Amino acid sequence: MSRASSSGAGGATAFAPPSPARRDDVAGDGPRSDPRAATGGDRRRRGKRPSRPKPDRHAGWQPPVAGEWVAPPPVTATVTSAAVLGRAGEVEPVAAALALALRLQTRAKAAAVAVVGAVPAEVELGSAVAAARRLAARLEAHGLAPYARGRLAWVELDPDDPQLLAAARRVTLVGAPAVLAVTSARSAAVDEALNEQDLLVIVSTEPDGPLAQLAAAGLADVPILTTRPLGRGPARSLARAGVRCARPVRQLLTSPQEVSE
Repeated sequence: MSRASSSGAGGATAFAPPSPARRDDVAGDGPRSDPRAATGGDRRRRGKRPSRPKPDRHAGWQPPVAGEWVAPPPVTATVTSAAVLGRAGEVEPVAAALALALRLQTRAKAAAVAVVGAVPAEVELGSAVAAARRLAARLEAHGLAPYARGRLAWVELDPDDPQLLAAARRVTLVGAPAVLAVTSARSAAVDEALNEQDLLVIVSTEPDGPLAQLAAAGLADVPILTTRPLGRGPARSLARAGVRCARPVRQLLTSPQEVSE
């Protein structure tokens, strides 16, 4: 606006009306220009910055086709009952070492060894941990006569007992993990008990010899492994005492081997 320099009545300053050109600028015929149009509209209505794409965790996965068989994931079987077959004096240390190895795999505090024959005399001597004594008490409550030694509970089973199969089943159920050590002659009841185990280990000085193959005859329902007897020394003594598993027996379970079925 233009301001006049003259004063009116009362000393008030007089203002002149805006010029026609100014009025045309203020109230023109066309629409007013919006200053926000130059900046792309209202800032509050601007679009957000596009987010980064998240990685697809299922990239490469394709749904199964209808009617197509999908293989299930592999399942690792846990051995809770096993058997050892061979000569007396060679079977017991291997059976004890195998029971200790199964104890570690199943994270049990104690394991059981049932000898179909005579229990070694040294098993009746020595101390035992509390877990083995508790396991022996449970076995005794089921009509068995156990001996606790180290981390093992030993049970002697009469091969001529008509209830041999039932007694072996009680040991494998109550004392799991349990190992059946067969040092006597095989019978129908013994073979049935062997076939019910998760694993059978044949102890032979010639694992690939004809005697080992003959020992496995008629046992088609159980996986079979063969191993040599444990030599005299600390490993054999500690295994039989229920203290430590012998390395050859531990490797028998951990190393990939050919299993006969």
